[in-house]
Amino acid sequence: MTKSRPSPSACLAIGALGALGLADDATGHLPAPARLAGQLAAGATLGGTGWDRVLSGVATAGIVNVTNFMDGINGISSLTGLVWGVNALTLSRTGSDLSIIGALVAGGSTGFLPHNAPRARLFLGDVGSYALGGAFAAGVLSRPSLPERQQAAAPLLLYGLDAAQALAHRYRTDQPLGVAHRDHVYQQLVDAGLNQISVALFHAICAAGIASAHRLRTRYAVTTVIAVSAGYLAAPHIHRRFSKLNLANADETELDE
Repeated sequence: MTKSRPSPSACLAIGALGALGLADDATGHLPAPARLAGQLAAGATLGGTGWDRVLSGVATAGIVNVTNFMDGINGISSLTGLVWGVNALTLSRTGSDLSIIGALVAGGSTGFLPHNAPRARLFLGDVGSYALGGAFAAGVLSRPSLPERQQAAAPLLLYGLDAAQALAHRYRTDQPLGVAHRDHVYQQLVDAGLNQISVALFHAICAAGIASAHRLRTRYAVTTVIAVSAGYLAAPHIHRRFSKLNLANADETELDE
């Protein structure tokens, strides 16, 4: 008989992380050490024994936090959830934890999208982003081998890269790491004048491209992942350059007239 729900450990982890996010929303701000401890503890339930529990806790905390960091414009979390969920369904057999969680995430993201984009009437908040990150982590960690986990996590690669480059930029410029900022790629694109839905779609298309790369031969897969990742990270610089060129051309046209 096919399972109809994720394993108890996955349900426990996702529920605990959602409750942690709800507590953060309700209080206005839980202390960072308390949030991290809760994330690590919830993630540890997704591991086996010993070091696997430790690594699962660390991986879960990382996934939950980047999911929370990236939930900053309309539609980006829903579209990423849809891409991740569809990818999960293509990777796993019916009834596995990954397939069930993938179906739930894809369905929930699709249902939430019209309420969050193009005009946001509802927001995930910490409760939603923590639960979504927990679902991502539970699905990824349900896979038995490292290559399978990498395939399940592939749509989230840009989340990690975007968060990492933002933190690296703040470190290089001696800015506080824990203060709100506008250094993420998606924030830079919106600040440059692109509308939020276009940016969210751009991110989702790039994430889908990376998720599909494993179907290619190894060397082509690696090249695709590197090219798409580099293109995403460079997008704000490319957009600014073309904007300056267009502005210069417009000024020359006005002078000629």
